[in-house]
Amino acid sequence: MSWKLLPRSAVAEASHAAPVARPTENEYGANFTTAQVVRPSETLCKETYLALFVSSENVHRNFCARCGTTLTYCYIGEKPNWPLPERNFDVSLGTLDREFLEYVRPDRHGWWSDGVGWVKEMVRNGDHANGVRMVRHITGAPRTVMRDDEP
Repeated sequence: MSWKLLPRSAVAEASHAAPVARPTENEYGANFTTAQVVRPSETLCKETYLALFVSSENVHRNFCARCGTTLTYCYIGEKPNWPLPERNFDVSLGTLDREFLEYVRPDRHGWWSDGVGWVKEMVRNGDHANGVRMVRHITGAPRTVMRDDEP
């Protein structure tokens, strides 16, 4: 899974203006901020599909209670000698809208020694496996294959 690490203050004002209502009589009562998602209230969890899981004493993980998608990871405990001015939280890249993904560019790879061999090979060498570029499809349909000279 890929993550974007952010200082908590970077998302304090980000608002979700068009939430999806639960398929019940309850609808989202109001807009909420990304900062509220990182450490959601009991009310926010009850009124949305957002769920909070405290996986250990100082680790909060948020996920979609409807589909199970991991959303955020936040360590709130003490961290002696932390070199940055404030603490980070992690957002799963797979949950970001495309417009935001256009601005996210990986600049490091964590936990490299735990990685899967073929994924590490792709990270290091691009999509050329044994000197051959991977097949690219225009859509999800396998019959729509792009030529190598197409961007």
